[in-house]
This record gives sequence, C-alpha cells and structure tokens, in this order.
Amino acid sequence: MKTETSEGGFSMIELLVTLAVLSLIMAFSYPHIIGMLTRIKIEGTARETVSLLRAARLQAVRRSCYGVVTIDPATKEIMAFADLDRDGVFDDGSDITISRVRLPKQLSFKDENGDIDFDSIEGLDANVDGALTLPSQEVIYRSDGSVLDTGAIRLADHRGNILEVNVDPAATGKVQIRKYNGTAYVTKGEGAREWIYQ
Repeated sequence: MKTETSEGGFSMIELLVTLAVLSLIMAFSYPHIIGMLTRIKIEGTARETVSLLRAARLQAVRRSCYGVVTIDPATKEIMAFADLDRDGVFDDGSDITISRVRLPKQLSFKDENGDIDFDSIEGLDANVDGALTLPSQEVIYRSDGSVLDTGAIRLADHRGNILEVNVDPAATGKVQIRKYNGTAYVTKGEGAREWIYQ
C-alpha cells in the first residue's frame, strides 16, 4: 500500500501559527526596541558633541587661537570653529569651521527645568572676570587647552531623558557625558549604578 507524502512547503495552518508567534514577539519587544533606538540617538549625539569639543580644543592649541563650540537652536546644530580673531563669533571669511553636529528630530536643547535652547546651557560665561566681552553660552578653549568657563550643553529626547556634555575643570577643559537621574547629573556607573532610561 502506498501512502501520500507531502512534496514540501508549509500548510496554511503552520504558516498562520508562525505568523501569530512572530506577531506576539514583535508586540512585546516593540517598546524595548523604540527605547533602545532613542537611547542610541541621544548617547550618539552626546558622543559626537564630545568629539566636537575635543577637536575645538586641539585646534585652539594647534593654531594658538580660541576653539569655540556653540549651539544654533534655529538649525538644531552644534558647531565647532577655530576663532582666529578671538572674538567668540564665527566670521565666515576669517574663522575656520571644524565640524557640525545636527540633532536628530527627536532631540532638543533642553534641561531638567524645561528651559530650552540657550537657556538650557549651564554656565559657560566667557566674561566671568569682566575683562572680556565675548558671547556667553559657548565653550571657548584657550590656546593652552583650558576653557574660559566651565559648564554644560544639555540634550533631551521626547521621552524625558536628559544628557549633558559637561566641561570641567577650567584648567584642563575635561569633557564628560552625564545623565540627569531625577536629582542630579551623574556619569555612567557613578555610585555603581547604570543609567536608567525612560
């Protein structure tokens, strides 16, 4: 007696069961994937900002000028330039653009108090001693690698996560990425805790 065997392929029921299982997996993992993508964007932008700051410091030392990093809320960009005339303002003809970072559409310049754009910047007052008349709210590196004033550029996503790129101390212009944890800005792993994202 001869039995019939399948010649390959899947039955309709097998296909529907597989699709149902995949749909359940996607439904449960979707929020995690969205959160992960948001985290990648904000941390990636913060790392790019750190690179801009380091490049500005290097150019300030190399060219014996100011290395300036500033934000442009209108274009959602962070720009670094070599300020050859040391006025703190980008002059198209004489200053040299180092690089720019454009914020992804989900990110903005915002701090924990809801202040936006230039108001979200902490410190960075180039005129702390009153002797200079430079723009505030910019990171300005001197030719010795130090900064005129310490402070931070703050970035927020649409989920309420806030990172800051902090420049401190003034003598070295050290750059760190810190996250707001509800009460303070902390570096990753500070207090033996990892950052928690919303």
